Order: sequence, then structure tokens, then C-alpha cells
Amino acid sequence: MRTLSCVFAVFLVLIMTVTAGLAGEPDGKAVAEIKALIEKHSEAFGAKDMEAVMAMYAQDAILIGTTPMQRWVGAKAIKKAHTEFFKSFDKEVIHVTWTKIRTEGDTAWFAANCSVESAYRGWRDEYPINWSAVLTKKNGKWLFRLAHFSSETFTEEYGGGPYEESAYEDAPSQ
Repeated sequence: MRTLSCVFAVFLVLIMTVTAGLAGEPDGKAVAEIKALIEKHSEAFGAKDMEAVMAMYAQDAILIGTTPMQRWVGAKAIKKAHTEFFKSFDKEVIHVTWTKIRTEGDTAWFAANCSVESAYRGWRDEYPINWSAVLTKKNGKWLFRLAHFSSETFTEEYGGGPYEESAYEDAPSQ
């Protein structure tokens, strides 16, 4: 009887370990779809394609920028924000340099570091941004529900505190 109890206990531990591991793994198909959405958004934004950009946002989405004043709620406000964003460059290329994507059913979220190459009236610049978002899948299509972007504003160069160029994570990038 004792042997049977030990075998059953080992079996339970194995089942719990395997299922816990499976539950923690992101859905590969969803991750690929979200990576494609991130790329599509980056390309559409850089090309100033308002129709394509707005097709990726839910009607009640929220967009937040670096400062407290950069807050746009709803598709109409987000479109107005993009109208202003597009005035600040002739062309931009956004390179996603790191990303972490997680999913749970029809909800997903990601965090990304990006490098932006921007051109405006002959002037060129390159700068980093952070981008994070929550998405939901509706009618088979992933849509931004909440998006946040921020750029470096508090570096020593701009009078902020020391800037540490290191990142810590417990899992590799996706």
C-alpha cells in the first residue's frame, strides 16, 4: 500500500509539473500573429498610413505617451494624436530590438524596446522608445486595447539622474 501511495504521489507531481509548464508557455500561433501585428503597425506608422494604423485599434482603445498630458481615449482621439505624430516626420523606420509577448486566451500583452530612425526636412535622428500594449482578439483579429510608448527624456544629457544601460530579465526574448 505504501508503494502504491508513493507511485501515486510521484505521478501527481509529474502531472502538476508538466501541466504547469504547459500553462506557462505562450501560444506559438498567437505570438507569431502579434509579432506580425507589431511589424505591420511599425511599417504603417513609419509610412504615415492612417487607415492601416487605425484598423489595428479597438474603438475604445487607450493610447498613452511619455508624459501625463499624452493620453488619448477612443479611436477618434487616437486618430487625432496620430495626425499630429505624422506631422513630426517625413519618414520613420521602427526597428524592434527586443520583445516579450504573453497570451491568455483572446488577450495578449507585450513589451518592446525599439530603435527609431526618423527623417524630417533633411534632418535625421535615431532614438530609442519603449512600447507596451494589451491586445484582444475580436472576430479573429488582434486589436490594440491599451498602448503605451515612451521615449528617453530623463537621461543625464537632459538633466535627469544617472542612466543605467542594463536590463534584467528571467527569461530570453521572443
